[in-house]
Amino acid sequence: MSSTQNGALNMPTNSNVMSRRNVNNRERQNQLMRRRIINKLQQKCSQLNNTPIDNQDMLDRMSNMPRQIVNNEMISQFFNGFSF
Repeated sequence: MSSTQNGALNMPTNSNVMSRRNVNNRERQNQLMRRRIINKLQQKCSQLNNTPIDNQDMLDRMSNMPRQIVNNEMISQFFNGFSF
């Protein structure tokens, strides 16, 4: 192989340059899309974390619930403990 042939093989062709640009552009677009998705998720999480928790409301609702009376002996044993 002569030196001119070897030099010609190392020079980038126009199609190689274009394909590299396409790959780089695609990678950049994918990176931007991932960043947008991450930003949206972080924004949603921060909004959820900033809402105050009102435990008193939940405790009031639980205390005002009607008592559930079950006449099934198996269910009563399960929740009240089995006698061995």
